[in-house]
Amino acid sequence: ANDPVSVRKYIKPGNLIKLFARPIFQSYELPHVKTAGRDAAYWIPILGAFTGARVTELAQLLVSDIHQEDSLWCISIINEQDWQSVKNAASKRTIPMHQELIRLGLPEYANAMTQAGHERLFPMAPVSALNNAGGPFATWFTKLKISVGWGQENTFHSFRHTIETMLKRKKVYPFDINAYTGHKQ
Repeated sequence: ANDPVSVRKYIKPGNLIKLFARPIFQSYELPHVKTAGRDAAYWIPILGAFTGARVTELAQLLVSDIHQEDSLWCISIINEQDWQSVKNAASKRTIPMHQELIRLGLPEYANAMTQAGHERLFPMAPVSALNNAGGPFATWFTKLKISVGWGQENTFHSFRHTIETMLKRKKVYPFDINAYTGHKQ
């Protein structure tokens, strides 16, 4: 329990600014490292910040998981295919897409991947037998977060803690927070 990595905390605003000020997020300068997954390097951290979803849940998204329900853009986190996984039954969910994700062009990106014949939203993100689609990406993200000065208390999973902290401060009902983040009720 004294392991500093196991004590994950929410991400302070200054650390979020340091991360998202990087050229990858400001001018779409994608890294060429295989584990970064090209477009995934841009989208997955942004999706993490706006959804609090687990890295594997995001890295394994299909283009069909970005869809409209009654004119509302949504993201479905499910495991329809053999290579996909979710932590538990509560992890399967459909959440509303934040307006900023729409403004940044996530629906258009998903459409472009469909037009290019891709089933996966991030076809360049490697999938490993050991830890699915999230493992290789998490390795790359760890190097990125260290390069912007994040400490051990912040990992990709800290986006989840940040979303939960923000929603609790807004007095959102705990049942709704759990539904949004895919936690057991």
